[in-house]
Amino acid sequence: MKTSFIPKNGYALYFMMVSRTWEVARAQYQKENKRREMERLEVNKAVVLRLLEAIDKGKFDIWDEVTSLDYVNRFPSSGEPLTHKDHIQTNRLFYCAFQDLHHTIEDIFVALARSIVTVFKKKFNEDLKFFFVLVMDQVISLFSNFIPKNSNKVLFFSKPDYSDNAKYIYEKMLEMKLNNRLDLIWAVYTKVNVNNVRRRTLKYFYNILTAKYIISTHGVPHWKSKNQIAILTGHGLPFKASDYLARTNLINFSYKQRISLYITSKKINYLLSTSRLHAIILAAEWRLNMDKILITGFPRQDALYNKQAKKIASKFNIEKDKFYKLILYVPTFRDYNKDDLSSDILGNENFLKYLEVKNILLIYKPHLRVFAHSPRISELIIKFNHPNVIMLIDKDLIKEGIHLYEFLSVFDLIITDYSSIFYDATLLDIPIIFYVPDLETYSMDRGFIFEPSKWLPGHLTRNLDELLFALNKSNTSDPYRQKRNFIRDMMFDKKNGCSLRVINTLFHQFLEGT
Repeated sequence: MKTSFIPKNGYALYFMMVSRTWEVARAQYQKENKRREMERLEVNKAVVLRLLEAIDKGKFDIWDEVTSLDYVNRFPSSGEPLTHKDHIQTNRLFYCAFQDLHHTIEDIFVALARSIVTVFKKKFNEDLKFFFVLVMDQVISLFSNFIPKNSNKVLFFSKPDYSDNAKYIYEKMLEMKLNNRLDLIWAVYTKVNVNNVRRRTLKYFYNILTAKYIISTHGVPHWKSKNQIAILTGHGLPFKASDYLARTNLINFSYKQRISLYITSKKINYLLSTSRLHAIILAAEWRLNMDKILITGFPRQDALYNKQAKKIASKFNIEKDKFYKLILYVPTFRDYNKDDLSSDILGNENFLKYLEVKNILLIYKPHLRVFAHSPRISELIIKFNHPNVIMLIDKDLIKEGIHLYEFLSVFDLIITDYSSIFYDATLLDIPIIFYVPDLETYSMDRGFIFEPSKWLPGHLTRNLDELLFALNKSNTSDPYRQKRNFIRDMMFDKKNGCSLRVINTLFHQFLEGT
């Protein structure tokens, strides 16, 4: 006779009993787990409080007591993890800039909840604003198709205001007195000493509806109509992958970026390029026919040969005669690390000591977008003070109506990473060092058109020790000169006279009789 632990016809009752027992056990486990988690939280809070109090007093050796040797800190926006040594350098830099630095810790759960709510609200508001602007631009574009255009009116756009290629086209037009025949207007957010209209004003909307020509350095306005001609001058040369080449298969290319890229590519009438190679890459980046791409050279190239470069540089306290060498440091912007890598260099005592000993002046120019996306680093940059370091900020350049290219020739060496400024340096035969500690991360996030190790005409350095080694070597030799010349000849079919070439190509009908 078979016996059974489960009573006949009692399966439902059995499973109810088992389920109830499991629920009680699970509830007890969760309660105990929560108690232990709160204990760990209190311990961690105490450690963090002790750590921050010590840092506030300048006692950075506390890191040795509270962290292990293999400690790393992975901030969401920092790109490469910060090691034990990196973290100490970063904190020294902040303590140097903010003598009265003081940390406080609020309730972690309250702060976390508020942060989550804030993030969701911000994302919703950003999406709502994007679609509202998108719809309004298309409405304006459709409406604009029925409004006659003034064939003598040219609107200029750039980032920052009154800068880059658009600036030099405009100034060449003034030099040729084309302002007597054409209405040349800058659309700006800030005050500039040229004929302008403030954006988002009634006068601005009147001009965008009546202008025949649009000249822009960054994209084409989505409100542009079919009876307007848009000239995209560009603002950089191809090394980093961009537009369709950079983002098509990457998950961090948002739907908003895809929509914006598609609309912009359909609005372009002409694109400026510097060479046949550049033209082919642009056609792929924007998915355009080659007949829309003009090989004129970049108008800003003309500024590189400014004979007053030394005098212009002195306006920013850059005195070439007082130092053994002038070095320009120009890091690019990173979507995954909006704070850039300034703390790596500016917070390193050995690097700053090297500048002093060698009597070198470092001019650090942060990317424009750093100030828009990172108030913390912005404040640090403004307050940073060292006799061998000068901060060159776009705001100061705009105030003087000057572009970096007008005095680029005064520098003896350029340190950069992925910025296309190295191409311009080849025109002036300036040696270049590439400081790329986050090469793999940047490659995964953005990608490259050319393989860095094979294409870049300068030392590729991955850490500060390698950077200092390359700087020392540059004092006695120039092994990359031949490669710089090769890159220059590949990327520049036209070396100068570019502004005039653009005007002759696009506005020839206004030149008769001048």
